Amino acid sequence: MKKLLIVTLLALAFAVPGALFAQDHARFPTISPDKFSAKQQEFAKLLASSPRNGNVNNPPFKVYFRSPDFGLEAIRMSDYLRWGTGMESRLVELTILISARNWGSDYIWHAHYPAAVKGGLDPSVPADIAAGRKPTKLKADEAIIYNLLSEIYRDHKVSDAT
Repeated sequence: MKKLLIVTLLALAFAVPGALFAQDHARFPTISPDKFSAKQQEFAKLLASSPRNGNVNNPPFKVYFRSPDFGLEAIRMSDYLRWGTGMESRLVELTILISARNWGSDYIWHAHYPAAVKGGLDPSVPADIAAGRKPTKLKADEAIIYNLLSEIYRDHKVSDAT
């Protein structure tokens, strides 16, 4: 049950923001670093640090940056879900890719595809997902995640069998 909760939280935490906030650059113009508030400086520093190496001008961070208190908490939650659950990187990234594809979040897809392959996911798996096909080379634990999330996105519920 705990793994189900983690997978579901991962799906929401990574796909929804990208789908909702991948907006036109004009809506969120770049703020010069010399105009950052103390909280924005803290946010930018945390975001730029390893392993995420993010940028305040990229989605969804450019939105979070406007509310750095929220942004700091969002990054901490994201960090926990990606690196603090004990789940293997390939499984976390598979969860993110499935969610990104279902939400139509190209930014999240492209940001996480390299990490998924680097984490050990067979490259044919994201290729199949991108093409709208069930992957043929899923490992047993990957198939559990794929089937669970596919059912959630398709049926908006989880059957007893799953």
